Amino acid sequence: KAAEFIDKVQQEEMGKVATDLKQLGYDWSVTDPGTPGPTKDQYEVKVETNRPGDRVKAGEAMELKVTVKNTGTEPIYQLRGLTTAESSYYDRKELILGKIEPGKSKTATAPLGWCDLEGRRIGSTKTPKDAKRVCSIPKDAPTRSDGVKVEFFSANGEPPKTVEFRPTIEELPDPSFAYAYQIIDNREGSNADGRLQRGEGVSMYLTVKNIGRGRSFDTQANLRNLSGDGLALQAGRFDVSNMQPGDMRSVVFTWAVQSLAESEITIELSVGDRDLGEYVNEKIKIPVEAVTPLTPDSGVSKVTGSEAPLVESLRPSARLFGSIPGGKLVRRLGRHGDMVKIDLGANRFAFVPINSLSDAPGGAAPDTLSFDTIFSHSPPAIELAPASLVVRGPSVKITGTIVDQTRLLDAYMFVGANKIFYRTNHGASDP
Repeated sequence: KAAEFIDKVQQEEMGKVATDLKQLGYDWSVTDPGTPGPTKDQYEVKVETNRPGDRVKAGEAMELKVTVKNTGTEPIYQLRGLTTAESSYYDRKELILGKIEPGKSKTATAPLGWCDLEGRRIGSTKTPKDAKRVCSIPKDAPTRSDGVKVEFFSANGEPPKTVEFRPTIEELPDPSFAYAYQIIDNREGSNADGRLQRGEGVSMYLTVKNIGRGRSFDTQANLRNLSGDGLALQAGRFDVSNMQPGDMRSVVFTWAVQSLAESEITIELSVGDRDLGEYVNEKIKIPVEAVTPLTPDSGVSKVTGSEAPLVESLRPSARLFGSIPGGKLVRRLGRHGDMVKIDLGANRFAFVPINSLSDAPGGAAPDTLSFDTIFSHSPPAIELAPASLVVRGPSVKITGTIVDQTRLLDAYMFVGANKIFYRTNHGASDP
């Protein structure tokens, strides 16, 4: 009785499926498994995509199209195809063909890649109610070529033989983010000495440049508080999306130093493209220090020599974040030892060595001083030569170069979670 009940329920459910598919234009007529049908050699099967040469760029849509002609003398019922592949971009895509009469053809299509609702974003952004379902190869997909099989199933006769096609993805050129920043006390409660004390309001001026070969997409600059309640983060996230190669964006993070128990502030800076998975990040520690007395000064000076370096504070290890071209006029605000505090405009200041300036009585410095940003933080440039995407042997040769502005320590290569290459650069003649 259990078998009879299961068979009855199965037939009822199949009837519902047939009704639903009919509304979509498919003939999913039910037949007895013993009904005569074509043999596996009595078909003409054509597999193609909507991309020339079955090549698609990452981020674009790709559609699979399968056409089956019944060259036999009997109809085939409930014919469907199912893809199998190592890549989830192509695996388990279903193609509904249904009933095909002798001499007739049916075509089925299926989107490849991953599908999502248009406009949906990770986080709290609400997805539009009328959002369309869109399918595409992910933007971060690497260059690769995959064998994809299409296996067929039917309710009677023999389904067609399994067929195969090989789509190829061309990866997008990656962006790469270099950045420079300046941290100063120039907000509410601050004394503007370039060092941080408790109770001061702080600005972090960040400039990001895309030094990569490709544009960025959904890109954010974020600041994360790692100091707990002792730091009140105010403006900590900015959208810097759609940066073309060579583009620069500037933002200002703000926070307040409160009743911090520790002697230093810890924050984490990150700049990343969420679509392409390209990120740079840095954990930054900033000391909480005693006040540095500044001697008030005023007047205009001229940059001597080719340039004057800009640093953010009077600390010996102060960060260099830019330079002023020679010949420019600057407005002095104060002095301490061999350093001069100058006005950059919009309540921003910096320090330059006194020996890089000369007095310019009667000169008129600009309200906003332009300067050249020095990008002291940039990831290594990795260039790999094109490798064979399909090989018959057990190995493939990969060659490339890694270049950094300062020095390289180690190089790694992974396939999935497996490390397949490691080389140290410690003690090398070329750092």
